[in-house]
Amino acid sequence: MPSFVHFAYYVLARTSCVSSRLDSDLQHLAYVMYISLDAILTGSSDIPGQNGAMSDAIKMRLREVGLADLEPLLRHRGITTMYALDHLSSKEASIIGQKAKQIYEIYDVSQDKLTKSLEQLFGSYDIATTECSETAMPSVLKPLQGDTALKQMLGQALLQSRSLVGEENFDNCLRRLTKSQELAEASAMEAAEAFAAFIKDVPTFAPTLKNRRPPKTHREALHLASALWKDEVVEGGKSGLRSMLLWRCAGWKLGLDEREALDRAFDEACKHCECGKEILTQMGNCWRKICAEQSAKIAAKEVLFSFCKMHIL
Repeated sequence: MPSFVHFAYYVLARTSCVSSRLDSDLQHLAYVMYISLDAILTGSSDIPGQNGAMSDAIKMRLREVGLADLEPLLRHRGITTMYALDHLSSKEASIIGQKAKQIYEIYDVSQDKLTKSLEQLFGSYDIATTECSETAMPSVLKPLQGDTALKQMLGQALLQSRSLVGEENFDNCLRRLTKSQELAEASAMEAAEAFAAFIKDVPTFAPTLKNRRPPKTHREALHLASALWKDEVVEGGKSGLRSMLLWRCAGWKLGLDEREALDRAFDEACKHCECGKEILTQMGNCWRKICAEQSAKIAAKEVLFSFCKMHIL
């Protein structure tokens, strides 16, 4: 009789469709029963530790199915108990499954073995064949309004060629492409940090035109010329760093053709550092200057090509 009661409460605690109809007190009671009964049935406690530590039950389960290396991933996503693991949505389970594949590629674990382990971990849920819309394409490649032309077409182009290149090639491509985009984002943020470090506490050596008065002596003229030269040298460094930041953001957003995308990149790159109040205006001027230079080079090449075509060909 006690075994039947234990089994009944165990099923009650694990059945989300039943628990969803219970009020909060009964849900809490069912959870407490689940923790207690799970400890009896498995010999380990499902009570999470302090500071987000995982329970003994889920750690034991991960070791049983050979997925102990998933502990950091599950802890990062807030899954620290068997109760939380058993109540995962199919969408969340798909995300974890895809991330697990990326992790175990490092250890050269076969896909068949990993699939079996994931199926044991998630029960009857087939992680191998379920597609998740959020993992079909890295979020860094999902185009937004105002993104560059390359980013607008890249994701769709890759998905259309998926069946032709094969799943293994496609997965490897996405993994490396995601890493590339993450590095590009980090590079832009580091460039912004470099600019902020360069301008930190740097004074303006010469007075502004509004506050500047004509030098009356030779010494004052030399002092003003020296201050103007120092400001010009510092501004040259700032200009170079702004151009570098622009190109880093262009690499992150895959092009220079959309100002809106670059503005988003500037905001994201500079939000954690002090780049100055006028950084967006200055970056806009830098963007216009580079675009004008590129247009001039293209126009010059077209003129040269037309000349050669007319007089040589």
